[in-house]
Amino acid sequence: MNEIHDKAGYFGFRLFDYLTQYDVDCTVTPPSLIPQEHGNRVKTDRRDSRKLVRLSANGPLENVWVPRAKERFHRQVIRCRRQLVDERVRTQNRIKSELYFYGINLPASRGKWTRMYFANLQRIQFNNRWIQLDLTIR
Repeated sequence: MNEIHDKAGYFGFRLFDYLTQYDVDCTVTPPSLIPQEHGNRVKTDRRDSRKLVRLSANGPLENVWVPRAKERFHRQVIRCRRQLVDERVRTQNRIKSELYFYGINLPASRGKWTRMYFANLQRIQFNNRWIQLDLTIR
């Protein structure tokens, strides 16, 4: 039986799935658990592959638990939602900061902005035409 070693990364689990369906014994190792060689900063796939083989021959590399595909999909949905919420909050903070720069203090709003909040934003008028164009909510 063949044995394959792979570094856990954005592609590591898919490769694990592919190889295990052909009964290939796989070890998925996080890069943080692979011993580093001091002074060797040149990285190529060939060197990395040889290094993994050498380390594996000296003893088993530490491996990570590989979640099932369904669990990975669930994690990805949660991760994506968290990123979108974080981006919404960053955007709201950028808008508030820009308005605060021009002396406009908005009432505190927690969570998603309401339609009323957006309506209040759209009513804001600036004396400078360019600022008005720049900050107009479409």
